[in-house]
Amino acid sequence: MTKASDNAFPSLLITEGTEPSAPAAGKQRLYIDSTTHLLKATNSSGTDRTIEAGAAVGNLWTMAKGAGLGDQTLTNNTLTQITFDTAAIDGGGSVIDHANERFTAPATGFYLAFAHWPWGTTTPSQAANVEIRVGATAMIPVGRMMPTTATVTTFGGIEVSGALSLTSGDFVTMWVNPGAITGVVARGSATVAIRTTFTLVRIT
Repeated sequence: MTKASDNAFPSLLITEGTEPSAPAAGKQRLYIDSTTHLLKATNSSGTDRTIEAGAAVGNLWTMAKGAGLGDQTLTNNTLTQITFDTAAIDGGGSVIDHANERFTAPATGFYLAFAHWPWGTTTPSQAANVEIRVGATAMIPVGRMMPTTATVTTFGGIEVSGALSLTSGDFVTMWVNPGAITGVVARGSATVAIRTTFTLVRIT
Protein backbone atom coordinates (compact mmCIF):
# COMPACT_ATOMS: atom_id res chain seq x y z
CA MET A 1 0.00 0.00 0.00
CA THR A 2 1.28 3.49 -0.86
CA LYS A 3 0.24 6.47 1.25
CA ALA A 4 -0.14 10.12 0.29
CA SER A 5 3.19 11.08 1.83
CA ASP A 6 4.96 8.65 -0.52
CA ASN A 7 2.86 9.15 -3.65
CA ALA A 8 0.44 11.79 -4.86
CA PHE A 9 -1.83 8.96 -6.02
CA PRO A 10 -2.02 6.40 -3.19
CA SER A 11 -3.23 2.90 -4.04
CA LEU A 12 -3.97 -0.47 -2.45
CA LEU A 13 -2.78 -3.66 -4.16
CA ILE A 14 -4.95 -6.72 -3.44
CA THR A 15 -4.07 -10.19 -4.73
CA GLU A 16 -7.10 -12.14 -6.00
CA GLY A 17 -8.09 -15.21 -4.00
CA THR A 18 -10.90 -17.27 -2.47
CA GLU A 19 -13.28 -16.16 0.28
CA PRO A 20 -11.33 -15.65 3.54
CA SER A 21 -12.34 -16.92 6.94
CA ALA A 22 -14.80 -14.88 8.98
CA PRO A 23 -13.17 -12.11 11.07
CA ALA A 24 -13.93 -11.19 14.68
CA ALA A 25 -17.26 -9.63 15.59
CA GLY A 26 -17.70 -6.12 14.28
CA LYS A 27 -15.06 -6.52 11.57
CA GLN A 28 -15.08 -7.40 7.86
CA ARG A 29 -12.48 -8.76 5.44
CA LEU A 30 -12.14 -7.30 1.93
CA TYR A 31 -10.92 -9.47 -0.93
CA ILE A 32 -11.06 -9.79 -4.72
CA ASP A 33 -12.66 -13.05 -5.88
CA SER A 34 -10.29 -14.90 -8.23
CA THR A 35 -13.22 -16.42 -10.16
CA THR A 36 -15.45 -13.38 -10.73
CA HIS A 37 -12.71 -10.74 -10.34
CA LEU A 38 -15.06 -8.63 -8.20
CA LEU A 39 -14.41 -6.82 -4.92
CA LYS A 40 -16.20 -8.58 -2.05
CA ALA A 41 -16.44 -8.52 1.74
CA THR A 42 -16.94 -11.24 4.36
CA ASN A 43 -18.48 -10.29 7.72
CA SER A 44 -18.07 -11.89 11.15
CA SER A 45 -20.94 -14.29 10.42
CA GLY A 46 -19.15 -15.59 7.32
CA THR A 47 -21.68 -13.94 5.00
CA ASP A 48 -20.15 -12.99 1.66
CA ARG A 49 -21.36 -9.94 -0.27
CA THR A 50 -20.32 -8.34 -3.54
CA ILE A 51 -19.31 -4.69 -3.29
CA GLU A 52 -18.47 -4.20 -6.96
CA ALA A 53 -21.44 -5.33 -9.07
CA GLY A 54 -20.36 -3.85 -12.38
CA ALA A 55 -19.25 -5.68 -15.50
CA ALA A 56 -16.17 -7.85 -15.05
CA VAL A 57 -14.30 -10.61 -16.78
CA GLY A 58 -16.27 -13.82 -16.47
CA ASN A 59 -19.76 -12.34 -16.84
CA LEU A 60 -20.64 -13.80 -20.26
CA TRP A 61 -20.48 -17.36 -21.57
CA THR A 62 -21.87 -18.95 -24.75
CA MET A 63 -21.80 -22.59 -25.87
CA ALA A 64 -22.60 -23.44 -29.48
CA LYS A 65 -23.15 -26.52 -31.59
CA GLY A 66 -20.70 -25.92 -34.43
CA ALA A 67 -19.76 -27.82 -37.57
CA GLY A 68 -17.46 -30.13 -35.60
CA LEU A 69 -20.31 -31.79 -33.74
CA GLY A 70 -22.94 -31.38 -36.44
CA ASP A 71 -26.67 -31.93 -35.98
CA GLN A 72 -27.98 -33.73 -32.87
CA THR A 73 -30.85 -36.10 -33.55
CA LEU A 74 -33.77 -35.64 -31.16
CA THR A 75 -36.15 -38.48 -30.28
CA ASN A 76 -39.84 -37.64 -30.66
CA ASN A 77 -41.86 -37.11 -27.46
CA THR A 78 -38.63 -37.15 -25.45
CA LEU A 79 -36.93 -34.35 -23.54
CA THR A 80 -33.27 -34.44 -24.55
CA GLN A 81 -30.33 -32.48 -23.13
CA ILE A 82 -28.50 -30.52 -25.83
CA THR A 83 -24.77 -31.14 -26.35
CA PHE A 84 -22.25 -28.55 -27.52
CA ASP A 85 -18.77 -28.64 -29.03
CA THR A 86 -17.72 -24.99 -29.01
CA ALA A 87 -17.15 -22.36 -26.34
CA ALA A 88 -18.11 -19.46 -28.58
CA ILE A 89 -17.56 -16.93 -25.78
CA ASP A 90 -15.71 -18.03 -22.65
CA GLY A 91 -15.57 -15.42 -19.91
CA GLY A 92 -13.35 -17.66 -17.80
CA GLY A 93 -13.75 -19.01 -14.30
CA SER A 94 -14.41 -22.69 -15.28
CA VAL A 95 -18.10 -21.90 -15.84
CA ILE A 96 -18.44 -23.86 -19.10
CA ASP A 97 -18.51 -27.59 -18.33
CA HIS A 98 -18.37 -29.43 -21.67
CA ALA A 99 -18.08 -32.84 -19.98
CA ASN A 100 -21.60 -32.43 -18.57
CA GLU A 101 -22.92 -29.96 -21.21
CA ARG A 102 -23.79 -27.26 -18.70
CA PHE A 103 -22.88 -23.96 -17.09
CA THR A 104 -21.87 -23.85 -13.42
CA ALA A 105 -22.71 -20.59 -11.63
CA PRO A 106 -19.43 -19.06 -10.36
CA ALA A 107 -21.15 -17.02 -7.64
CA THR A 108 -24.53 -16.41 -6.06
CA GLY A 109 -26.51 -13.76 -7.93
CA PHE A 110 -28.93 -13.02 -10.75
CA TYR A 111 -28.29 -14.26 -14.29
CA LEU A 112 -29.93 -14.11 -17.71
CA ALA A 113 -30.11 -17.32 -19.74
CA PHE A 114 -30.75 -17.53 -23.50
CA ALA A 115 -31.36 -20.73 -25.48
CA HIS A 116 -31.72 -20.76 -29.28
CA TRP A 117 -32.84 -23.92 -31.07
CA PRO A 118 -32.89 -23.98 -34.90
CA TRP A 119 -34.74 -27.11 -35.95
CA GLY A 120 -34.69 -29.27 -39.05
CA THR A 121 -37.72 -31.30 -40.13
CA THR A 122 -39.90 -32.00 -43.13
CA THR A 123 -43.07 -32.13 -41.00
CA PRO A 124 -43.89 -28.61 -39.82
CA SER A 125 -46.75 -27.29 -37.71
CA GLN A 126 -46.01 -29.44 -34.66
CA ALA A 127 -45.72 -28.60 -30.96
CA ALA A 128 -42.21 -28.42 -29.52
CA ASN A 129 -40.76 -27.48 -26.15
CA VAL A 130 -37.50 -25.88 -25.04
CA GLU A 131 -36.44 -25.82 -21.39
CA ILE A 132 -33.69 -24.09 -19.44
CA ARG A 133 -33.06 -26.11 -16.28
CA VAL A 134 -31.36 -25.31 -12.99
CA GLY A 135 -30.26 -28.66 -11.61
CA ALA A 136 -33.12 -31.07 -12.31
CA THR A 137 -35.80 -28.37 -12.25
CA ALA A 138 -37.22 -26.74 -15.38
CA MET A 139 -37.00 -23.04 -14.51
CA ILE A 140 -37.89 -21.64 -17.95
CA PRO A 141 -40.11 -24.14 -19.81
CA VAL A 142 -41.55 -22.82 -23.07
CA GLY A 143 -43.84 -24.45 -25.63
CA ARG A 144 -43.99 -23.26 -29.23
CA MET A 145 -45.46 -24.28 -32.56
CA MET A 146 -43.31 -24.96 -35.59
CA PRO A 147 -44.33 -22.97 -38.69
CA THR A 148 -46.76 -24.29 -41.27
CA THR A 149 -44.42 -23.78 -44.23
CA ALA A 150 -41.94 -26.59 -44.69
CA THR A 151 -39.55 -24.42 -46.70
CA VAL A 152 -38.60 -22.35 -43.65
CA THR A 153 -37.54 -25.25 -41.44
CA THR A 154 -33.85 -24.78 -42.23
CA PHE A 155 -33.76 -21.37 -40.55
CA GLY A 156 -36.75 -21.60 -38.22
CA GLY A 157 -36.15 -21.73 -34.49
CA ILE A 158 -37.31 -21.15 -30.93
CA GLU A 159 -35.64 -18.54 -28.74
CA VAL A 160 -36.05 -18.92 -24.96
CA SER A 161 -34.79 -16.45 -22.36
CA GLY A 162 -35.39 -15.53 -18.75
CA ALA A 163 -33.88 -14.40 -15.43
CA LEU A 164 -32.47 -16.90 -12.93
CA SER A 165 -31.54 -16.54 -9.27
CA LEU A 166 -28.57 -18.88 -8.87
CA THR A 167 -26.48 -20.03 -5.94
CA SER A 168 -22.77 -20.60 -6.43
CA GLY A 169 -22.33 -24.11 -7.84
CA ASP A 170 -25.80 -24.36 -9.43
CA PHE A 171 -25.67 -25.89 -12.89
CA VAL A 172 -27.77 -24.75 -15.85
CA THR A 173 -28.65 -26.90 -18.87
CA MET A 174 -30.67 -26.70 -22.11
CA TRP A 175 -33.28 -29.33 -23.09
CA VAL A 176 -35.55 -29.83 -26.11
CA ASN A 177 -38.65 -31.99 -26.69
CA PRO A 178 -39.54 -31.94 -30.42
CA GLY A 179 -43.04 -33.31 -29.86
CA ALA A 180 -44.66 -36.11 -31.83
CA ILE A 181 -42.70 -35.81 -35.07
CA THR A 182 -39.55 -37.75 -35.96
CA GLY A 183 -36.41 -36.67 -37.78
CA VAL A 184 -35.97 -33.42 -35.82
CA VAL A 185 -32.48 -32.22 -34.97
CA ALA A 186 -30.73 -29.52 -32.96
CA ARG A 187 -28.72 -27.94 -35.72
CA GLY A 188 -24.93 -27.65 -35.70
CA SER A 189 -23.35 -25.70 -38.51
CA ALA A 190 -20.36 -23.61 -39.54
CA THR A 191 -22.94 -20.94 -40.35
CA VAL A 192 -23.59 -18.91 -37.19
CA ALA A 193 -27.21 -18.18 -38.15
CA ILE A 194 -28.23 -21.83 -37.87
CA ARG A 195 -26.25 -22.96 -34.83
CA THR A 196 -27.92 -24.14 -31.64
CA THR A 197 -26.60 -21.82 -28.91
CA PHE A 198 -26.89 -21.46 -25.14
CA THR A 199 -25.80 -18.28 -23.32
CA LEU A 200 -25.50 -17.31 -19.65
CA VAL A 201 -24.94 -13.69 -18.52
CA ARG A 202 -24.26 -12.66 -14.94
CA ILE A 203 -26.03 -9.38 -14.11
CA THR A 204 -25.36 -9.01 -10.34
